[in-house]
Amino acid sequence: LGSSPPLGEVARVLSLAEDFLTMLVHVLCERSLIGESPKATVRRQLIHRLALSEFATHSELSSGLSRSLVDDPSFLPVLQSVATYVEPHGMQQGRYALRKEAWADFDAFFILYTPQETQRALERAARYITHGAPPPTPLPPCAAFATLPGSACCGVLHALIYSVLEGASQFSKLVSERMLSATIRLLQLCALAHKECPDDAGNGDGSSEATDAPRSVPLCGFVMPSTFSIALNVLRPPV
Repeated sequence: LGSSPPLGEVARVLSLAEDFLTMLVHVLCERSLIGESPKATVRRQLIHRLALSEFATHSELSSGLSRSLVDDPSFLPVLQSVATYVEPHGMQQGRYALRKEAWADFDAFFILYTPQETQRALERAARYITHGAPPPTPLPPCAAFATLPGSACCGVLHALIYSVLEGASQFSKLVSERMLSATIRLLQLCALAHKECPDDAGNGDGSSEATDAPRSVPLCGFVMPSTFSIALNVLRPPV
């Protein structure tokens, strides 16, 4: 008792916590197999591949998507709608650049990004996305998963979010930037769920019995200059 855990153990726990929170975001947001059309999947994947660099060739984009999506009839029309084509010049091939308006659908939690790709895309996104702009709203899932968004109404999830925010407000070394970013995204999904769910969301049985889940989630702080400022703002008592 009283002794600090080994640094290696702290790093391992942090990594697990980051991956767990990121996985929760993916579960609540990903729609490629539960309601998203092939055309919408092509569009989303092309936007996030193009977000990684200033320009990309057709072959580079094709290699970044599955063969079934590249062969989909919507591939070329969608590519032309989200990207500007730059004509070949000299020895340089024709290339595509992501249109500025398409950045509105950029999501830093794109499920196919590696951590390194996420960082690269975020650095570029800062040049094109208005500061404080909200992330894209997930599409409604198919009927079989219609209740999935309501999972964000869970009181256990709210408690987890609050724990991370509280740790961040205390500048705890056990709360990393990646962990806090995922938590802020989960907070946004909670706010959406409470806006769309009926008052009895969270019971799961259609009853109106009160639950331990709060009836509202703070909607403040999304335009603060950093995620740590968001944590302090969300936890500040109302005046």
